[in-house]
Formats: sequence, structure tokens, C-alpha cells
Amino acid sequence: MGLLSWLNRPLSGFSQVSMANENAFNPSPQARAILEKHSSLLKQATALKNAKRYDEAVGCLRAAYELANRHQIGKTAASLTRLPNYLALAGRVKEAWLEYNKVADMTYCYWYRSDQQTVAVIQADAYSRLAQMLRKNGYKAQASVFALVGYIVGRSAAKLNHDWCRKEGIKDIGRWNTHEGLEDALQDNTSHLPTEQQQLLRRMIVEELKGIPRIAPKVLITKLYQALDCTDPAFGDQEGGTSA
Repeated sequence: MGLLSWLNRPLSGFSQVSMANENAFNPSPQARAILEKHSSLLKQATALKNAKRYDEAVGCLRAAYELANRHQIGKTAASLTRLPNYLALAGRVKEAWLEYNKVADMTYCYWYRSDQQTVAVIQADAYSRLAQMLRKNGYKAQASVFALVGYIVGRSAAKLNHDWCRKEGIKDIGRWNTHEGLEDALQDNTSHLPTEQQQLLRRMIVEELKGIPRIAPKVLITKLYQALDCTDPAFGDQEGGTSA
């Protein structure tokens, strides 16, 4: 099995749909009907998203996920950020925030946590996308934190398939192990900060990259929050942050 196929293989298999012994290559009529409905819902969600009917797309995608969870239809690593991506497009920033963090915490594929390479890709993708959403909505300090954490987590995924990682929004993967890549990450995500904070973040990131084993992402997020004197975004009725 090639690496790209490996990363896109289901993270869970048939169970209730298959009555525990379903042949995935020759499913029963009942299982086939459920799979076809699931596929149809996903296609409808994509069409609604492309038509910029984002709230409807979210509802359709949730219905597909509910069906998948009920019948234990397999998910792929590439599909995990789809719901928060749609929520972000719909302007439902608080909901998207919660979903991105669930993905990063491996809530939806907890049985997969022992596979550190795939975990790194999933977390780096979720944190990178979360950073983009936060930056777009004015939460610049928090966006810097999650972008840098995504960069650090992604370093351990740098040997994975580059095309797949780029498709998942993890950019410049080939530069993660270079000095220039680190400089780009710092420049792209800290240039809006005061010089003192830029220097502090640089020292922290360089030290963190030296660490073996590295600390957990949540611990690093807390440390970076403290360095920037910020906390999780306080989403209110009106989304948006400050230009901290």
C-alpha cells in the first residue's frame, strides 16, 4: 500500500452497518443503502458549500457525520477538518474553534493515537487551519500561537507524503527541517508583534525544537499564551478580535 493510500485509508471500519462481519467489497443491500445515503449527503454538502450556502452545508455535513457515527462508517485523516472548515466559512467562529480543537485532541479518532506520524499530520493540519481562521477574524496573537504550534508539530510529519500534506493545508513541508523554513514561519506569524515578543517567541521555538521528546502541544500553547500575555479567544455574539 502506498503512503498516500495509507494516509487516506479509513480510520475505522464497518461494524453496525456490517453486523460485525460485513464484506467491505461486497456489502449487503442494507449496508450498501446506508453507504449510498452517506455518500449522497457528503456530495450535497460539497455542492452547498460551493454555492456559498454555508449554513446549509454545515447541516448536511452534520447529518452525514451522524449517519457515519451511528453505523461506524470509516473516516479518513483527510476528512477530519471538513466540518470546522465549513463552520469557519459560515462565520460560526466559536463552533469552528471547538471543532478544530476536537480534531487536534484526536477526539474523533482516539483509537489512532498510537500512530504518531498520522497524529502529527492531523494536529498540524488542524492547528494551521485554526490559525488561519483566527487571523482572518482579528485574533492575531492567538493565531500566532497556533500557527507556530502547527509548525512545530508538523516538523515530525516532514517525511510524510508532500502532496498529501499540501492538499491538507500544510504548506512548505519541505522547508520544515531547514533554518530558512523556521525563519519564514517566525516572519509570517510574528511580524505584527512588538520586537520584544518576537524575540521571546524565537527563543522559545528554537529551544522547543531542540527538545527530545517534545512537550505536548497543549503545554506549548499554554507557554506561548503566557509569553504573549493572551488567552483563548473570548468569542461573543459579535465575532472578531483585536489586533494584538
